[in-house]
Amino acid sequence: MRKIRIGLFVENIDSYNSEMIRGAQAACDELDEELIIFYGSGLNKKTQLDNPSTHNTFSYEFANKIGIDLLLLSTNNVARDMNNEEFLARFHMPIVSLNYVSDHVSSIVFDNISGAKAAVNFLITKEHRRHIGVIAGPKTRTGTRERLSAYRDILDFHHIAYDPSLIVYAQDYTAYHNTLVGQFIDMHPEIDALFCVTDKLAVCAYAELKKRGYRVGRDISVVGFDDDPYSASMVPPLSSVHADSAMLAYRAVIEGQSLLEGGIPFRHVLPTEFIARDSVNSASKKKMISIIL
Repeated sequence: MRKIRIGLFVENIDSYNSEMIRGAQAACDELDEELIIFYGSGLNKKTQLDNPSTHNTFSYEFANKIGIDLLLLSTNNVARDMNNEEFLARFHMPIVSLNYVSDHVSSIVFDNISGAKAAVNFLITKEHRRHIGVIAGPKTRTGTRERLSAYRDILDFHHIAYDPSLIVYAQDYTAYHNTLVGQFIDMHPEIDALFCVTDKLAVCAYAELKKRGYRVGRDISVVGFDDDPYSASMVPPLSSVHADSAMLAYRAVIEGQSLLEGGIPFRHVLPTEFIARDSVNSASKKKMISIIL
């Protein structure tokens, strides 16, 4: 008897996707199911899916041809400039969308809002920061919108005026926006903290702040989001909102079993947690005190 086949789309093999693969594989091992990974890239336009010459994205089409029973995909990351719902409709098996809420398929998402609120609130209440800049991703991405919404809510709660000029938008969530980030820092010397909507964008911030003589955790506080595996090893260790992508994929496989039995679509929200490390001044001071004692 053929094993159940779980398909997983990944657009690159970075730390986030590597953890998703690990989580999906752990669930498949528990259930004695087969995991098939479709490795492509982000779709910049609809025609890429229909053109065999774009082999790095055409690979996704094979999901309909090799008997995938349940499909997992990080819709925002893979579809990118395509309409997400149009992209999901191309596949003819039960789907669990990862970190994107759809009206038509099941989804498992992170609690972006609570995690971002905790991070920004920490900067205000513990770090006493009042000029918090944001290094954001694309305006169209759910993660960007929800994390910025949380940022605004916390500013309002503390009666701090919202200044849209303190937000810069990168084209994606990767660590390749040094020029953009450097120019942003130069334009806003008043900034005393940076909220980066991904840890990869925080990598850019670290590099550009160092060039300009800023001491992260002393002169300026920096926080990220995702808590990528390398974040705790950055110098200084990066404070970040922990969002477990391995658990995201693990839960998608486990919860997705109900869809194989004809169950109705579901939506689950996974908790996030802010972890303070030495990139914020109060964490550095606490560590220093403990060493002295």
